[in-house]
Amino acid sequence: MKSGTATAPGLLALTGFVAWVGADVSLWLLARFAPDTACRLVLATPPSMYDAADAGKRARGDALLESIRAPTLCIGAPAGGVQRGGR
Repeated sequence: MKSGTATAPGLLALTGFVAWVGADVSLWLLARFAPDTACRLVLATPPSMYDAADAGKRARGDALLESIRAPTLCIGAPAGGVQRGGR
């Protein structure tokens, strides 16, 4: 097996994690805490090539990775509106 390739148990764990927390959270965590892996997976570019690219290309890649936002919790009013006195 080549160095740096994922094993079946590793892929299974990653798939389970993504299913559990959702793809958005997984991509956000990846971009924030494992930027080299995010570069390889999201941008499909080896980190060494990314580092050697000109500033314009790196800026486009950075913008794409930055666009992966942390998921937000949307809380809205109940469908019937807010009622006083619990009615």
